[in-house]
Amino acid sequence: MPIVALPIVFENTAGIIAAHSDGYALVRYHALTRRSNDLRNLLEYLGSFLVDRGWQRILCDARNMKALTLDEQRWIQEQWYSSNVMRPNQLSTVYLSEEDASVQLLLEEMAPVAQTPHTFSSLKEAQTYLAKYL
Repeated sequence: MPIVALPIVFENTAGIIAAHSDGYALVRYHALTRRSNDLRNLLEYLGSFLVDRGWQRILCDARNMKALTLDEQRWIQEQWYSSNVMRPNQLSTVYLSEEDASVQLLLEEMAPVAQTPHTFSSLKEAQTYLAKYL
């Protein structure tokens, strides 16, 4: 199923969350300037959505994502990666990104300490990698 045809379950200025029939959440970040707390709201919804579905796999389309603010970076590290928000304890996350150095740096900022993000330049490669974690 093409990712543009997936049912959207959440949307704000940070991005959308869609449900893929293969059992993972697609997060597509918008190229918009995010409103305060919208990234936080998106990730909080994502965590609850994954728990409700019994899923732990995420495909993040970060090709259009804007740089994180210091507050967003802090919240991701202190809340999201520390499991202080409702979400599955184990996550399998892959990132779809361009070969843009600024996007790679952004993804590294988002990843937990000592974890290299799994990034792919093609949707097919990212989906194949995620399929290993059924």
